[in-house]
Amino acid sequence: MTQTMASMKLIVTLLVAHIVASASAVSYSRPFWSQTSYGAKTYLNATSAVSDLNVFTNLTVEAIYVSNTSMRLRVYPTSLKAGQEAPYVVPDVVLPGNTAPASATTAATGTVYNLGQHIPAGGGKVLEVVPNSDDDPTAYLTLENLVFNRQLVSFTTSFRGTTDKLYGYGEHDYHYFLNTEDNVTLSLWNTDNGTPWKNPMYGVHPIVFHSDPTNNRHFGVFWANSHAQNIHIEGDAITYTAVGGIIDLYLIFDTTPMGVVQQYHALVGPSAVPPYWALGTHQCRWGYTNLSVVEAVVAGYEAAGIPLEVMWNDIDYMDQFRVFTTDPTRYPQAALKAFVEGLHAKNMRYIQITDPGVAQATDYSVYTSGVAAGVYVNTSTDGKPLINAVWPGWTVFPDFTADKAAQWWAQQIAQYRALVPIDGMWLDMNELGTFCAGQCDVAVGTPWSVDWKTVDWSRFTVDICMPNNCTVVNSSLNYPPENPLFNGYQLYNKTLDMTGVTSLGRYYETKAFYGLMEERASYEALLAQTGERPFLLSRASYAGSGRYTAHWTGDNTATWGPKEGGLYDSVQGVLAANLWGIPMVGADIGGFGGTTSEELVVRWYQLGVFYTFTRNHHDLQGPGQEPYVFSELAQSAIRDAIFTRYRLLPYLFTYLMLANQNQGPVLRHLSLQFPTDSNTYADLMQFMVGDALLVSPVYEQATSDYMARGVYFPAGAWYHLERTTLLGLPTDKGITVIFGFNSTLYGIVPVFVRGGNVIPFHPTPAMTVTATKASGIGLKVFFDRNESSIGQVQIATDAPLESQNVTVVNFLGVGTLRTGSLVTMSATAPKLNPTLTTRVPVYVRFPICDELTPNATINVTIDGVDVTESSLSNFTCSGFDVLLPLGQDGSTVFHLQWTTSGFAPTEAPADAPTSSNTGAIVGGVLGGAAGAVVIAVAVYFLKFRHVANDYNEVPMRQEV
Repeated sequence: MTQTMASMKLIVTLLVAHIVASASAVSYSRPFWSQTSYGAKTYLNATSAVSDLNVFTNLTVEAIYVSNTSMRLRVYPTSLKAGQEAPYVVPDVVLPGNTAPASATTAATGTVYNLGQHIPAGGGKVLEVVPNSDDDPTAYLTLENLVFNRQLVSFTTSFRGTTDKLYGYGEHDYHYFLNTEDNVTLSLWNTDNGTPWKNPMYGVHPIVFHSDPTNNRHFGVFWANSHAQNIHIEGDAITYTAVGGIIDLYLIFDTTPMGVVQQYHALVGPSAVPPYWALGTHQCRWGYTNLSVVEAVVAGYEAAGIPLEVMWNDIDYMDQFRVFTTDPTRYPQAALKAFVEGLHAKNMRYIQITDPGVAQATDYSVYTSGVAAGVYVNTSTDGKPLINAVWPGWTVFPDFTADKAAQWWAQQIAQYRALVPIDGMWLDMNELGTFCAGQCDVAVGTPWSVDWKTVDWSRFTVDICMPNNCTVVNSSLNYPPENPLFNGYQLYNKTLDMTGVTSLGRYYETKAFYGLMEERASYEALLAQTGERPFLLSRASYAGSGRYTAHWTGDNTATWGPKEGGLYDSVQGVLAANLWGIPMVGADIGGFGGTTSEELVVRWYQLGVFYTFTRNHHDLQGPGQEPYVFSELAQSAIRDAIFTRYRLLPYLFTYLMLANQNQGPVLRHLSLQFPTDSNTYADLMQFMVGDALLVSPVYEQATSDYMARGVYFPAGAWYHLERTTLLGLPTDKGITVIFGFNSTLYGIVPVFVRGGNVIPFHPTPAMTVTATKASGIGLKVFFDRNESSIGQVQIATDAPLESQNVTVVNFLGVGTLRTGSLVTMSATAPKLNPTLTTRVPVYVRFPICDELTPNATINVTIDGVDVTESSLSNFTCSGFDVLLPLGQDGSTVFHLQWTTSGFAPTEAPADAPTSSNTGAIVGGVLGGAAGAVVIAVAVYFLKFRHVANDYNEVPMRQEV
């Protein structure tokens, strides 16, 4: 599709309905649209009597014009027969505005949408959404083979199987592009499921994005449904299935994939901006057996000179694994409080894990206060708290969908923080994850004697659950007519009985957003108690969880390759979470399960410092993987990687702020940034951080001392980040460069900057974020071939954003080395440091290196004052460096101008790379992700201005 969205006219055509029930087909009367104030409406009525109460025979279809680029399609029962139960609709507290009456911001006349009356004879189609374009006849959405029963809602939609790329639907350990394989089923259901290939994991995000780079056609389909569900992709069709609810589809269209994603983020709500300190590095492990071990970890980091911002504790700190307690022997409360206060004195932070399960014990005030307040998920039979088993034994679970439970939870947090002043919360096991299925009929005080260090998980059900009357209610809620979960995974497996009762519905309907409601309650509690933006890390998530929490990819493994749940797959996970609207995301560096290696930890840090959330975390088994336990060489590489991150904190924070302002994800697959370059759809391991940074991590274990990494550069001017040097590549087409490096020295992972961007950075990384921030904000200015460069920095305190005037400084550079300027603009212009003694560096670089004569000179002024002699350094043909006075808030506003004289005549073409011994270029990648063919168009030797021998000459590669 080549026309702009403004000229696009959508036709929504309602066709003959052919609805298939579980036993027989249902025919419906010929429908007719009627215009409404919000769009159009029609009805489908069964033409013959249907006795099955599970089948809805009278349906209303609404087409709601939300805006010129989005619409909503709702199919729901018009009326109910006696004994029929209304389908569940996701409530507003989960998805704001979802249950509001149909309305639209776009008038029904004069819009870019039209409703057609074409009704072809026969067939299984119910609905089509198509563009009104002669050169693009393919429908965006079709509703075919529609089934609308009480516990089975399903429809099939066709798509361009040969050109469409599908992505977004999650959470799984799977390919970024969902249709990488044919005939695949992916299901959604919050499960404590580790990182199993294809199986459902911790989150439910029923959004499928479509991108067709061939026709520049991009749209998204979000199904507002909280039931267990799946999609089946086969050929050129997707079948959506859920075990209840209504068909409530939000359709989003745009001329770019970024525009589609931004509209989806606007729908589910603005993402939370973490406090600045949360961007530092984090350390955790399950198995820090006592406080002395934790103190030793902090000391180990300090002795190694490796920055550590936040120390964490897993469940080890608890008394009998009871939430909001500390073990009196291993983690005595007074000593732990003193330890945390000591961290605070050093500008460090402390976070603990918090599970939702509450031990059922009469000597435990958290439990008894919850009983008194009536805050737990109840059984459907006797209305008493539903019991299952987790770490503390027999356990009950707060019903976070109830306001009174959220208030009670806030009280527990406040009481505990008075004892141990934690700086954030880690919300785990909130899928809900349990150890038995369903519910357990055990009396309060029933003894618990499981030794978690020696437990045989393969026999847990037989040895623990069954003898204690843990069963599943014989109900269609536990055994729906059709199970949509992958590989027959049961709805009740490792979780509560589906008949459990919450304030917003049965657990069958509310489980998907249980974690989100805990996140909401925790966020609001911490915000009220601290007056600062809270930092939460949650394992479970639902559409909109990004409003409250950060996320990590769960219990991963210490492995390298794809389909193993390790380093490679982590990139797919963090990119997907950014699509869902959770920009603050990472993976357990080094791997949570299994025994890692020094090489893997180093490579993972070199990748993980570019996650938005950077944490090293390991399980109870095996040796530790803190950076300081490895060789000096490894420590040096990890330290360098972390210092790179700390320098980039202003850039990372700015893009987290922009994500909150609905300007798109922070971490982006290349295709999201360069949708018209079909080559960007092939590499699943390269990604962008914001608009400017291209990260190409090493994701394979070394087989020799020498390694190579192919990096694809889309068209444009590209620079090396750390050395601020131009790569000298052709700028008019994408090209692949193979970088060689000595694997035994670990080297520096290629991280590059796209020309045309200004990168704000902290000049001097230090051991803490506070100390790093004190060095102010410098700039790296990288011009593109259009002789321009733009950027922004946003500066805020950790207070709520709405309570402060956020400093926003925009940068605009124009010109070449010969003459140009860099102008800054800010609505809240900071004052300069009156002493002008504190200065920050600005590096200005250009895409063409015009050779200078020996007597070449440059004149540089700041706000009209000549600073050539006092502030200028490193003046070469590629650019110059200059020192600028620092603003009192860490930024500065200025007008920088320069003029250069003394250029030597230029004979070589501007795009020709200069000679050196650094790498080979191959390029243009043809075809898709599988079986990509690389055509060698040229071999150049590139000139990098860097420490020698980081990259070595390698032969031409015929494949990447």
